[in-house]
Amino acid sequence: PRPDRWHERVLQQVRASPIGWRLLSGTFWSLGGAFVPRFLELLLAVIVARWLGKVGFGEYSSVLSTIFTVSLIAGLGLGTTATRYIATSRGHGPQQTGQILSFVMSAAWISGGIFAVAFWLSAPWLAERVLDNTGLTHLLRVGTPWLAFDVVSGVQGGVMIGFEEFRRLAVFNTLAYASLFLAVVAGAHWNDLTGAFWGLSAGGASTCLIMQAGVRRIMRERGLRFEPQAWQTLLPLLWRYSLPIYVSS
Repeated sequence: PRPDRWHERVLQQVRASPIGWRLLSGTFWSLGGAFVPRFLELLLAVIVARWLGKVGFGEYSSVLSTIFTVSLIAGLGLGTTATRYIATSRGHGPQQTGQILSFVMSAAWISGGIFAVAFWLSAPWLAERVLDNTGLTHLLRVGTPWLAFDVVSGVQGGVMIGFEEFRRLAVFNTLAYASLFLAVVAGAHWNDLTGAFWGLSAGGASTCLIMQAGVRRIMRERGLRFEPQAWQTLLPLLWRYSLPIYVSS
């Protein structure tokens, strides 16, 4: 068979399979949505390195990697929990889905806030014992808000994946990374290393707002609303699912 007909036949088979088409569409938008953020990360590293120089970029990378590592710990596996339980609750009515949404978003803000406060208080110790540079204490504290915002935006992304809104996630994730990129570049241009971390925190806030707009749009389209009274009922999800996933990873 001719190549073009072979491709057409495969495409027809995929379209005829609901699961196959969902898988192909999700994969396409996931890969497409990851390209621009990764490119912006690379471009940001190049720009910051040229502006700050070797020493400044080394300090920027050390502080950023420290904050990022703690944000991964603070996530507590909530993004995966959001994806799994929203995906399974969609067939059980809007009330249960709204309860899951309320639980994971509230838990994300609480966990991010607690870890951010602990990180801010321990910044002098981290700078001295971990980074071996007490002069980085101020930078660790300036970048602390991004830690909490990163936890929340990760859960917001997990919510969109749970709804299989891969196209919307790609669009909003690209907008969020673009805002973060612009904030860090503007901050570094304004006040070098300290400005870069002020920009990081401001960009984290804008990322949360953009991703929340995407979540809100999904909720409106599906007739969902937050159900805060479900907190106590769903609390066992933390140690039954979130924490095991968190520990194993």
